[in-house]
Amino acid sequence: MLQEVDVYLQPGQVDPLALESATAVVVDVLRATTTMCQALANGASAIVPCGSVEEAALLGRAMSGERVLVCGERDGLKPAGYDLGNAPGEFSAARVRGNILVMATTNGTPAILRSRPALKTVIASFLNLKAVVDALVNGGTDVRIICAGEKGGPSWEDSLLAGHLVAGLVAGGFTIGGDGARIALGLAVGTQSVGLAELLRKGDGGQRLLRQGFENDIDHAARLDSVRLVPVLRSDPARVEVDPGGGGAWI
Repeated sequence: MLQEVDVYLQPGQVDPLALESATAVVVDVLRATTTMCQALANGASAIVPCGSVEEAALLGRAMSGERVLVCGERDGLKPAGYDLGNAPGEFSAARVRGNILVMATTNGTPAILRSRPALKTVIASFLNLKAVVDALVNGGTDVRIICAGEKGGPSWEDSLLAGHLVAGLVAGGFTIGGDGARIALGLAVGTQSVGLAELLRKGDGGQRLLRQGFENDIDHAARLDSVRLVPVLRSDPARVEVDPGGGGAWI
């Protein structure tokens, strides 16, 4: 039986029942899933996604006996009292290796928590695009891509990454499961002649980061296939860790 891929272009479209028989892939290019991939590549031991800035701060205090860093953003900026923001360049090996990161962001961490009914949840960015596609092709399940979007609506850069994921999966034998996947694929195919860093500057999210002085974060998010890892969401408690299978199958 052919595997199928579809895309939820905004988080409110997510169907929990459809997730139960599929692998979810969460994307928040600017910046949460990019930052998570970079942090794990640099040796962070796990990332605990939280639904709010306040929840992350409380959890960080409750875990004070462990090596914990509280990180994230509210409206793009690091909240008061947090150890780190949400800029991937902040998460160097010297800063994060061996630490648990308790993280809350405006769009990315809520989207990850929304994916919990899925058989499995994978974290994707342009940094690990090929690794994720390879793992999904070998994973044996349908795939539902969840775009974190922007405050409940769609986002340009998440739809773009979703389209590249769809393209890779279709090349690997998947069928397209709906218009969300078709729209995302059309965006990816239609912009192939434009450089990725330039594309990431075009959407509302990229424009906001430029206004806030985070241009380097956009360039970082465009480092295509710079890390070879597949972060997955574990349960009880919820945490994101590197899949031990690397870029291969996990089932």
